Amino acid sequence: WKKRDDILATILDNMEMEQDLDLRHAYMISLPQLLTDLGCAKWLQRLIRIVDEYCSHHTELRTLKATLQ
Repeated sequence: WKKRDDILATILDNMEMEQDLDLRHAYMISLPQLLTDLGCAKWLQRLIRIVDEYCSHHTELRTLKATLQ
């Protein structure tokens, strides 16, 4: 368990509860920088669930673009 895991756990906790669309977009933009090492594989199931939730309630293209990048 690394410091990066602590940070990612906190961010994912916040992402799961976030309803503000601008903040959701900001979270999605910042994710690629955190998910750069193989240790992030343990977070994929949770992350996929969050991204699915974000996409199902938000049709704005900028968030979908950030998600897919």
